[in-house]
Amino acid sequence: MRKRRQIFIELTSLLDVILIMLFVILIQAKGQTANALAASEENHEQMVAMEQENMNLKQDKNALEHDLEIAREECESWKRQILTQNTVMDNSVLVTICVNADKTILFESEGEAAQQISYDVANENYARNTLIARMQEKLRTDAKVVFLVFQYDSHTIYQKEYEMLKKIVEDLQAKENLPLIFLERNTYTN
Repeated sequence: MRKRRQIFIELTSLLDVILIMLFVILIQAKGQTANALAASEENHEQMVAMEQENMNLKQDKNALEHDLEIAREECESWKRQILTQNTVMDNSVLVTICVNADKTILFESEGEAAQQISYDVANENYARNTLIARMQEKLRTDAKVVFLVFQYDSHTIYQKEYEMLKKIVEDLQAKENLPLIFLERNTYTN
């Protein structure tokens, strides 16, 4: 039989190498963990920023949707008002009487040329009769309502002219069956 020899391996140097390798691996793992943690924190900050931006965008979207709804309601309101105005205009006649600074009376009706009627003491009756005739002509149309707009500058019209025109309108309102809506507009501005 052979004699067995015992082999002794010196483990100290091998153990040193293993411990050094283990130390290097731990250092690398710690660095990777630190990098991963930093990346995770950065991603978390980005995610929080994106969530905040998303919330802001949702709020903006909600505000825009609300504004859009208000705009739609306003649009529908305008459509109704336009249809109402068209109905009124289709069933009415608009007449404008304007007293100018040169003491002429301008009689305008939609769809017709304006007629100038000179007004002074000498032709007061002519002006009065011409206005009455023109207004009666407009009142006899097939419209259901006549809008009579009287425009004047309170600093250039005489009280007598104003009272004459008011009297003509009051007489016509009393005589005719047709509703005559009288509106005054003072065009004087400071």
